[in-house]
Formats: sequence, C-alpha cells, structure tokens
Amino acid sequence: MIKPDIFNIDTLAEKAGVSRRTIHYYLQRGLLMPPCGEGRGCHYTSEHLTRIKELQQLSAQGVPLARIKEYFEHGADLFKMSASIEPPPQSTTGPDIWERFRIAEGIEVHIRTNRLTERDKRELLKKLAATVKKQLSLEPKEAKS
Repeated sequence: MIKPDIFNIDTLAEKAGVSRRTIHYYLQRGLLMPPCGEGRGCHYTSEHLTRIKELQQLSAQGVPLARIKEYFEHGADLFKMSASIEPPPQSTTGPDIWERFRIAEGIEVHIRTNRLTERDKRELLKKLAATVKKQLSLEPKEAKS
C-alpha cells in the first residue's frame, strides 16, 4: 500500500504557496479538513494540498469562499463549477479603459469596459444595437432628388 505524502504545516504552506495563517484561516472557516492526528503529531496529506490548490483556483476566479465551501460540502463537480464562473471585471479601481463599438452605420458607442463583465458588455451592446436599429427603421426615409 502506498503511503500518502505527509506534511507538517510549514511544508504544506510552502508547497501550496500560502502562509501558515492562511491554512489556519481555511481550517477555521471549514474550507479545509482538519489535520490528521493531534497536537505536535498532527500532519497534513496530499489531499489537503489538493484542496488548497482548488481553493486558490476558484478564489482567483472570483468565487466567494462561502460559495466554495457549499460546493465542497455538497460534493459538486469543481470543474463544472469553475467552467460556469465568469471572471470578474479587470479592475474597478485602476485607470478607466474605454472601448469603441460601432452599432450602426454612422453610430458608435464608447463603453468603459473595465467596469463590466464580458457577459454584461455583450448584453448592453445587443440592447443598444436593437434600440438603434428600431429607431432608424421608424424614421421616415428621405426622398432622393
């Protein structure tokens, strides 16, 4: 039988790229299963390391820790979960990033894109284009001379 990797908290923190405090925080919040053993003899396994890496990946995608905990508790498929999560907007505190979009002949709109998700941007552009096209179709056609 192959014995799983066994780590003390310092080794686990180093391998996961987090601080000891982060591991304690994850334990406190119920995001990480308790270590094996008690007192100075307690240890962590590769399962703990895998869980921390999953936590980091989902957290980097903008998933709140409370939601991650729900998924861990209910045994949800993390791959499906991470695939369904839209990344957060690039920045809401940095410099504004504006993009120009042509929505009809002679009409363009400028949108501050770092304040919107890709989905929100697509929906906004779709609605703007539909409104403009509707208004243009209502205008009387100019007679050609």
